[in-house]
Amino acid sequence: MSIVMAMLLVVGAGVTHARAQDPVAARVAKTLVPLEVEVIIIRYMDTKKISSLPYTLAVNANGPEVQLNMGTEIAVPTSTFTPIAPERAGDAKGQPNFNPITSYNYRSVGTRINSMASVTEDGRFDLRLNIDDSSVYQSPSTVAGGNQMPAFRSFSSRNTLLLRDGQTREYTAATDRVSGEVVKISVTLKVVK
Repeated sequence: MSIVMAMLLVVGAGVTHARAQDPVAARVAKTLVPLEVEVIIIRYMDTKKISSLPYTLAVNANGPEVQLNMGTEIAVPTSTFTPIAPERAGDAKGQPNFNPITSYNYRSVGTRINSMASVTEDGRFDLRLNIDDSSVYQSPSTVAGGNQMPAFRSFSSRNTLLLRDGQTREYTAATDRVSGEVVKISVTLKVVK
């Protein structure tokens, strides 16, 4: 029994070693395959599509990670109140005893997509996507403080998809608790000829 097990281990190791030494298999595993990956972030209110933001990335399967960053810096006001000097406060009857000073901080909003792909043994593509999306949401009816106070919403997704050339897949849906909007991600992968 132990001799048979030892022979099976040697044969199995020989097959694994032969595959590792196979120059065609090694070359296929390391060959870069140019891909075009389209990511669309779609927002719905009930069943009505209210926005569709497409992003296209050039990704090399079996290559390094690709990053796309698209954003804007938004000024967010901050008010502080300083006391008015007593001699000035006495001159202005009925006026408040403080002086408001407004300053601005900047906050980055936009979309960041990281992607990486590899070829599987059956010719499909193992596509990894990390998506971070943030935006300003402003609605007097749902945000405390009325229309003077912006709200920032964010959406993050980490996923791995198995896709064929030309395949499109919608892979996630999430509902924003404040606005009620539904966010969906659609991905299309194409091999660049």
